Amino acid sequence: MNVTQGSEHMSTRPETASSGASVTSATAIVPRETETELEGDEELTWMEELPEQPGVPRGFQQLTPLDTLNVRTTIDSREKCCGAGLDFHVLNEDGELVYTVSEDTTMVCRHLLGPHRALFLSVLNEKGQLVALFVKPWRCDAGWVPCWMHKIMLQTPEDHFVGWVRQRFSFGDAIMDILDEDDEVVFQVKGGPTCAMRCSTSLTYGLYSPEGDGDGGEVVKYDAKAEDLPINMSHEDFMVKFPEFSSEKEKMLMLGAAFLLNFMYFEVT
Repeated sequence: MNVTQGSEHMSTRPETASSGASVTSATAIVPRETETELEGDEELTWMEELPEQPGVPRGFQQLTPLDTLNVRTTIDSREKCCGAGLDFHVLNEDGELVYTVSEDTTMVCRHLLGPHRALFLSVLNEKGQLVALFVKPWRCDAGWVPCWMHKIMLQTPEDHFVGWVRQRFSFGDAIMDILDEDDEVVFQVKGGPTCAMRCSTSLTYGLYSPEGDGDGGEVVKYDAKAEDLPINMSHEDFMVKFPEFSSEKEKMLMLGAAFLLNFMYFEVT
């Protein structure tokens, strides 16, 4: 299946992107053999699995009690030289694993196209089952072409379209719309410059209602010095703080917005 560059809706999961990337179906994912993962010398434990809820996509219920997510690139990803996609740990405030996220792209796309690249992000639970799929088509690096803005789509393993995150043309702050399955704007992302600032130690983007009200939500790129990490190893570590009363679908879309910000403005690997 091809990622359609101009398409605004995709109700079926792509199988091959224009970049040559492929996505693994949920049934083909091998479950993990243990309940812990290693991040350097640190052993990570999984968050307790919560019961499914009516009207909430399977696996999204893990987001119900959470106000904050911390996203960290895995050590193996940081050490890749000729590898393809990155891998991420998504942690709650207690440092427990909520999801793992695996990027599916090609070595050529990642290292030569960088933030331009098309990719898939598979969000996996403790059992290695696909919870959500983000699809990002190929786009230009900066937001200077109004008809060629960055975007990322969210869908479930059952091919149910959940929503989009789409960059808006702007000469000032970076602006993104977070849209639900009915194409209604539910939140906006604002802040930071429209050009990539990959050498900055920290950046903050606010999450606002469509009316422009700030509810305390934000996406924050970590300060490398505060994290006591080499600066070139922390650019893909960031935090998402959800606005109050956000739904599970909206929280997952905000996670997608954070990944899109990462690819566009933070990433240096």
